[in-house]
This record gives sequence, structure tokens and C-alpha cells, in this order.
Amino acid sequence: MARAAAFLGGVLLLGSVALQAQSTSNQKNPVHTFSTPGAHQVTLQSCNAGGCSTVTKTVTVLNPVPSIVSAVVGMATAEVGQLVSLSGVGKGKPPLVYTWRVLQGVNLVREVSGALGWLDTAGLSPGVYTVVLRIMNSSGQVDSLPAPLVLVSPAATDFYTLTPCRFLDTRIGQPLQAGVTKLIALNGACDIPANARALAVNVTVIGGSGTGSLVVFPGNYPFTGTSSMSFKAGATVANNAIVQLSTDSLGKLSLLPAIPGGGSVHVTIDVFGYFAP
Repeated sequence: MARAAAFLGGVLLLGSVALQAQSTSNQKNPVHTFSTPGAHQVTLQSCNAGGCSTVTKTVTVLNPVPSIVSAVVGMATAEVGQLVSLSGVGKGKPPLVYTWRVLQGVNLVREVSGALGWLDTAGLSPGVYTVVLRIMNSSGQVDSLPAPLVLVSPAATDFYTLTPCRFLDTRIGQPLQAGVTKLIALNGACDIPANARALAVNVTVIGGSGTGSLVVFPGNYPFTGTSSMSFKAGATVANNAIVQLSTDSLGKLSLLPAIPGGGSVHVTIDVFGYFAP
């Protein structure tokens, strides 16, 4: 049995005489508007002097009104200035418009567009907020249940020195490929504690196949778009930097090289200190 799908209020076109539950047409190309969602049987019967043939199809009619499938706020507690991941899924007649609404009490303080996004908490005050996903289309709108988000003041940190220690050297394995993010988990390397927030490092790029740049950013953040350092083909370039670790307490860093036209580059990272509460 063939199956098809349409949204409530949509139309159905058939090639000859059409029969549908509680509705019959003798037109060659009839149009039928469904009034309820769900599975509907549609039967086509063609007849001539030699007899009749019948074909039945099941049409699944979808509800066009938007509904929330999931709305996930990545963190329940975050420090002011951190990014919070947002992930939503909805159903309904496309196109669906996703808007994340951040409220403090009844006051709307920030909006983020898109089913997937990041809430930048910079500029917000410590306190209790609620995050609501709103999905809209031409048939209406729906809001998710409010998710609580508590923002706290950033923890004070101190700087701790380390004996210089190399925790990444891609020359031992494979070079970094242009346009491909490499995720590094420290896992206690170089005696860096689990509560470290940022590292003082020396980053060296070696033997790039072309002129390009390298970005180092927190391992649970989206690509920042800000170049940490630039390099020329075949050159060895070193640079000191303070790099922030992931905010999920898993000590992760992301590295993303960019080389127009593609290519690869080796990278070493030496740490000589860290910041921790």
C-alpha cells in the first residue's frame, strides 16, 4: 500500500475519479482539504466498458500547529560571561522559526535565534533566570516549559606556575588538517588539576603546508572566529597565550587550523602555568 503525507489544510490531487471517506468526487483532478490530522484512506476508482479498477492509498495528515519535541539548556548554573548551549527540536508545518527567550522574572532580557545556538551571558547580572524556547509558523506559536538558569559571579582565580611541560606534539602522530577541529582532553597531564580554568601556554606551529592561521578555544565552545596565531608555509612560529579550558570541568581544548586551499600543520603546546580558584 502506498503512503503519502500532507499537512492539515493541505490539498490532495488525484488523476481520475476519487473517493475519500465521507467525500466523493467525479472530477478528473479533484482537490480535497482534510479537516483532521491522522491517517486517511483515499481510493481511486477508474471504470470503462471493460470494467473497473481500484487503488487505495493511506495519506498521513500532519498537524500544522507547531509543537515542542525537546528544548535543552546546556547548563543549569553558569558564571557570568560563559556561553550556554541551547538545543531545540520542534514539529509543525515548515518553515519553523525558533527563538530562545531569556527572562528575569517577567522581563525579557535576551533572545537567541535558531534551533541550535549559544547564549552569551556577558553583561547579565548574577541571579535566577528562565529560558523558554518559542517556535512559530504560519499556523501559530508554542512555548516550551521554562528551564531555570542560575548565573553566578565568576570565581576568583590565582595563577600557579608549573615546570614547562609539553602536553601536545602532533609530530608523534598525525598533523592537524585544515578546517578540522581537534579536541584535546588534558586528563591530568602535566599535573594540571581538574579545577583549572585556563592555561598559560606556548603554542608552536611547525611546517604548515601553506600560509594560514590556528585558533585555540575552549573544548565545549563553538568556533570563536578569532585567530590565535598566523603562520607561513614551512615556517616554525611560536607564541605565548592564555587559553581558556572548557567550562564543563573536563579540561578540554579545541584547535582549528585554517589553510586556504586545504593542507596540514604540526602543532606543539607547552604549558608553564594555570589559573584555578
